[in-house]
Amino acid sequence: MRDSFGCYVNRQRYFQLKEIDRYVVVVSVASGGSGCPQKLILIAFDENRLIESSPQFGNCHEDPTYISDDEHVVINFPYGQKPIAESWTYDGSDLHKTK
Repeated sequence: MRDSFGCYVNRQRYFQLKEIDRYVVVVSVASGGSGCPQKLILIAFDENRLIESSPQFGNCHEDPTYISDDEHVVINFPYGQKPIAESWTYDGSDLHKTK
């Protein structure tokens, strides 16, 4: 889906964190250029309200891997446009860079 700012927004993954009663959706945001194919945004909510909407994050890699359990989501970016790999963890209250 293309938004009014000329960006493409696509749902990448959906997770249910049962232990902490959260739902997480990860969406990609892309401008269509090749310099940085995509960044991600994490949106966390429960049945009643939005809990968190993160700023854009990631290293522009187009194919991150996802690991989740009932309390966490870990997103691993291999080597990308920046010269380093990155890992990000959402722990139910905060999204933070762990590598």
